[in-house]
Amino acid sequence: MIQASSFDLSEAVKCITEHRFQRVVCQFPDEYLDCSTEVYLNLAEHVPADCDIFIAADSTFGSSVDDISAAHVDADLLIFFGSDVSGSGSVNVMIIPPRKVIDAKHC
Repeated sequence: MIQASSFDLSEAVKCITEHRFQRVVCQFPDEYLDCSTEVYLNLAEHVPADCDIFIAADSTFGSSVDDISAAHVDADLLIFFGSDVSGSGSVNVMIIPPRKVIDAKHC
């Protein structure tokens, strides 16, 4: 199971703060949904108080960026926690892939 610490949330906080995004949707592929609450709580603790954060809870999207659903809540940023880089361009998208541990000796 992946943990919220697998994602570099500091970059998301920096992006939200610098660009003054106020409606942010976090989207997770099905296999990362387990950590969505922990990610939400971490982001909510570190972004400005006037920023609303949502979790896209529709599991039909699989592993693709669903910026259309983000547009339904008038989001100004969608953060996709995964490695897909597609999207329609209807909303700003930030991709945060999980960190992977590499065993240098094994390589």
